[in-house]
Amino acid sequence: LVATAAAGARRATRGRGQQAAKLRGSLVAARGGSTSVDTSGPLPFVTLKRGNDEATVYPYGACVTSYKTDGTEWLAVRPDAKLDGSKPISGGLPFCWPQFGPGAIQQHGFARN
Repeated sequence: LVATAAAGARRATRGRGQQAAKLRGSLVAARGGSTSVDTSGPLPFVTLKRGNDEATVYPYGACVTSYKTDGTEWLAVRPDAKLDGSKPISGGLPFCWPQFGPGAIQQHGFARN
């Protein structure tokens, strides 16, 4: 669900796929939840809510920066993390594939770009 929302928001913020993003949002809402996209800051993010659960996903790096249940935060983002697009977000749950760390291809793979 989170990966689907991030992919939809990533396409929507590129000026393409607004219909796909709306469809994905409808799927979340149809399952008893809601989704919203905030583009007011330097980096857009998606907020997913269902019952007492809430997640925040940044399409930049496909990074889940927050997951709360009943108000309890379960993820940590570094206090000095840059949320302005100048560097990858440090913390949360980044999508790293096909590798994590340095290697034969760019660090943390290419899927999160």
